[in-house]
Amino acid sequence: MPRIPLVVLPDPEDESCLQAWTDVVADGVPLRLLLDTGTPRSAVPHVAPFATRARQTTQGGRGAFAVAAIEEVLVETDAVRTGDLVTPDLLVQLQPEGWRHPGLLGMDVLGSHRCDFHFDVPRIDLDGGEPPGAAWYPLATAPQSTPTVAVSWDQTSLDALWDTGAGATLVDQSWASRHSEIVSVRPETGRGTDVTGAEANHHWGTLATCRIGQATFAEQRCAVVDLSALNATLEQPVEVVLGLPLIVQASWAMDHPRRRWTVWL
Repeated sequence: MPRIPLVVLPDPEDESCLQAWTDVVADGVPLRLLLDTGTPRSAVPHVAPFATRARQTTQGGRGAFAVAAIEEVLVETDAVRTGDLVTPDLLVQLQPEGWRHPGLLGMDVLGSHRCDFHFDVPRIDLDGGEPPGAAWYPLATAPQSTPTVAVSWDQTSLDALWDTGAGATLVDQSWASRHSEIVSVRPETGRGTDVTGAEANHHWGTLATCRIGQATFAEQRCAVVDLSALNATLEQPVEVVLGLPLIVQASWAMDHPRRRWTVWL
C-alpha cells in the first residue's frame, strides 16, 4: 500500500496550533511542504529550477481574510514524489520571491486517491482496504476541492470544511454570535494568516463538544474570525473550518474516487 509519511509539529508562532508536514522531492529538489487540504493547488517556493521556468497566470482563490482574489503564477513540474506516491506533470503555484509562508501539498495531489489519515502514526495510507465496520458518509464537495464533513450539536448541524492547513479550528464570528450555546468567545485575542498571506486579528473561543460521523470530539479551542469578506463571494457561506488540532484526534478516510468519508477514534 502506498504511503505518505507525515510530521506533525506545533506552530512556531503559537504552540496551541498545529502543522502537518510532508517531505517531497519535486524534479530532484527536496522540499518540506505543509499538508493543506484547504488548497486546490500545490505550491512550491521561488527557487531553482521552478523560478526560471515558463509561467502561466490565472485568477486564484481567496483566503479566509483576503478581500480580493489573488493572481497565481503557475509552473509545470515533471514529477512530484511524496512518500511512495509520484504525481507526474503537475501544474503548481510558484510562490512569490521572498514569500515567507511554506510551500503546500494540496488537493491536486490528494484528490484523486482514497486517503486514510492516521495522525497518531503519523502518515497517509493511499488506496487501501475498507476500515472494519466503517460507517460511510457522502463526500459532497467536488474532486480536488476541500472536503466537508457534517458536524452536529444537539439541535444544530452544519457542513464544515476539513482543512489540514488550518492550524486551529475557525468559526465565523456572525455564526458564533447566533450560537452562543456552542461558541463561548473569550477576551483573549490572536492574529492569524491565511493562504494568501493576508493577516487579521481575532478572538479566541471555545467550541462545544460536537459529533462528527460516529465520533464525539470534546470541546475545542477555536479562533472566532470575521469571514464576511470571503462569504460575500460564496453561494454557501463558510461557518466552521475544522483545523488540525481537532482533526489529529481521530483517523479519517477521505475516499475521493467513491465520494465518501468516514472517521474513527
